[in-house]
Amino acid sequence: MRVRGRREPVRIFEVRFIDVADMDLFGRYAEAMRLFAERRWSAARSAFAALSDDYPKDGPTATMLNRATQLQDMPPPPQWDGVWDDLGGQSAAQSASLRSSALRR
Repeated sequence: MRVRGRREPVRIFEVRFIDVADMDLFGRYAEAMRLFAERRWSAARSAFAALSDDYPKDGPTATMLNRATQLQDMPPPPQWDGVWDDLGGQSAAQSASLRSSALRR
């Protein structure tokens, strides 16, 4: 994620105590993230939606479902680096488009 005021992306981690019951969530989340990284927005969205149905209180799943939905509706440009920009609620596609516009000026 790239946050306001910083040019370089920062990694965001979630610290959790591992429970055997979480192994299903982690495995399915990793698969959904793989689909997301491959820019397979529809498949990623479906995978995150299924996870959200089974784990409705999981915040990272809800966040990624929202992002996959936004990117499915408005895909980012081919040069998007995959980093999510926090620019006041804009989607990655919108912020990447703004950066591209600024670079052309």
